Amino acid sequence: MRLAYTSDLHSDLSSRNRDLVGAIAAHAAALAPDIFVVAGDVADRAADVAWTLRELAEVTGLKLYLPGNHDLFVEADFWQPDGASSRDKYERILPQVAASAGFGYLGLEPARAGALAIVGVTGWYDFSLRDPAIDVAVGLDSYRAGEWRGTRAFDRGHVFWPRANGPRAPGDHPASAAGDWAGDEEICAAMLGRLDAQLETVRDARAVVAVIHVLPFAELVVRGAFGDTPFFDAYLGSSRLGERLQREGSLRAVISGHLHRDADLLRGGIRALARPVGDARRHAGDLPAVARARVGVLEIDV
Repeated sequence: MRLAYTSDLHSDLSSRNRDLVGAIAAHAAALAPDIFVVAGDVADRAADVAWTLRELAEVTGLKLYLPGNHDLFVEADFWQPDGASSRDKYERILPQVAASAGFGYLGLEPARAGALAIVGVTGWYDFSLRDPAIDVAVGLDSYRAGEWRGTRAFDRGHVFWPRANGPRAPGDHPASAAGDWAGDEEICAAMLGRLDAQLETVRDARAVVAVIHVLPFAELVVRGAFGDTPFFDAYLGSSRLGERLQREGSLRAVISGHLHRDADLLRGGIRALARPVGDARRHAGDLPAVARARVGVLEIDV
């Protein structure tokens, strides 16, 4: 079974990113995969996610989309009484967007392709992947606050996850009710719980592939590659996600993104893969050549 994958298209970042989407669609379609996975960070706005997934609709086979942290950014209407939170986007809005474009949605339920099961969650940060070299200077309180020496975590101010989902009262936003919003470690724990629940439902599968947008293994970390300060390394992912995955004997591979660095390594018998786009302006060559380099292929014998 052939699985093609990519991530971090960021189609709203630049005109080159947007133009690259069509080239990726053409290349992925030519590969004729049984499964095509888009592993997060398509765009900040749901409307741009919808456009991008529609552009990828020519790819045949089972198409699957998992949101990344950027896809969960709140939008302008969030500050209105009935605005959508990041949790609303994850649980309600983006599943609808995916379905309207002909994509299955990972993040809530696993997908099946014969004897293969695909599980997926965005994942989040619990600071377990932080750079220990700066522990003497940066404490957990700084990571939890998302700020250190004037440096702010990328998602802070963009991702708001209510502890209790549902309608919000006028003015019920972080400026007036900060205690209603889950911190990074809480979001990570919720994602871990979702992953555990999905894995429990695919016990009968002959093989399993996991899609986790953030990094699940410390071996995937490239120190200093995520911004211009090691402070940002704490927001790369969670080793707890990888620890949970490693308990699954039928797990063949995990596909991630987020870091904008390619990966293909073995971790405890699990193949860890990433083939992100990131900022397309940093990839030299014509669009078809870039597209060929930004789509990975995994052959799975089931």
